Amino acid sequence: MIDLADSLANSVIVLDQHGVVLASTARLDGATPIPPSAALRATDGGRTNTVTWQPRPGIRQAAVIVGFTGPRGSGTVVVSRSLRLVEQRENTLLRLSLAGWLLALLVTALAAGTASRYWTSRGGPGAGQRAWATA
Repeated sequence: MIDLADSLANSVIVLDQHGVVLASTARLDGATPIPPSAALRATDGGRTNTVTWQPRPGIRQAAVIVGFTGPRGSGTVVVSRSLRLVEQRENTLLRLSLAGWLLALLVTALAAGTASRYWTSRGGPGAGQRAWATA
């Protein structure tokens, strides 16, 4: 059994055409979590449905739901995996992007300050022409 609150492993849930669990490797709070019925119905006609769902606040799963038909009837198979690592990577990327933006802003400010000091100490552009024009 895979506890969706703790594990990053793939889980599988098999449901019959009425949404009753036939088999499952997934557990959450002692029960098998079931994706929303609309996500299950979207697989009618043998289609595949790829969704993200949140069986409980703070727990998000990426799932592929496939309908099946067999000699004993039809149903759906749900294979899911935690999005925790993806969310952590997104947060890390956001922090790195923010740090890079702040660093670029700081470097630009330092370059502008240095150029401003250099500019005023030299008299700015055309300083020699102004001195000639006033003479």
